[in-house]
Amino acid sequence: MPLYQRNYEWKEENSEQLFQDLMKLHNSDRKSNFFGSIVSSIQTGTEDRLIIDGQQRITTVSLLLIAMVNAKKD
Repeated sequence: MPLYQRNYEWKEENSEQLFQDLMKLHNSDRKSNFFGSIVSSIQTGTEDRLIIDGQQRITTVSLLLIAMVNAKKD
């Protein structure tokens, strides 16, 4: 992520809301859902992709997936 991005600042209630939204989607018969945008661009001269917007969401989903894997191991 670019250096100009802010620090990870999601609080427990933000993560809880995302989890509740995921559970509602899972328990519904909806085929799709919008959880917000992710904006990226390719860094000049490379194939590296920079995340411009959506890093908080990506980080939280990554942490949720890690927690799920760890829970499954236990």
